[in-house]
Amino acid sequence: PKPPPTPVVKHAVMMFNATQRDYLHLPLLQKVHAVSMWLFLDSFQPAAGPHYLLDMRQTPFDPVLGTDVVRRVQALYTDGRQVNASLAALPRDTWTHVYVALDDTFTKCVALMTSIFSVPLGR
Repeated sequence: PKPPPTPVVKHAVMMFNATQRDYLHLPLLQKVHAVSMWLFLDSFQPAAGPHYLLDMRQTPFDPVLGTDVVRRVQALYTDGRQVNASLAALPRDTWTHVYVALDDTFTKCVALMTSIFSVPLGR
């Protein structure tokens, strides 16, 4: 069975500990063209993966930004600067604003900060 998503707490920090298979699930959203968030990634990143910052896959052609695949991402920005659309481009050990622009508008469910093999991705 699919694990429950991490509960959203207003005005607080969500800690993602993938050993508990935490993630943030946004139910069906209409006309999504971009996703933004504040993010703190620890410098220690296990080699095991894959990890996904953004996962909207319901078909093989849907948007995803992960360590093993990047699809339908038009641009990735950190603190207002465009960087390579790759999780490796995200800064470590500091809070950063992340903005992911998609190449089209989608009506999909969105999963943020997922990790298949139960290793931490960030908080």
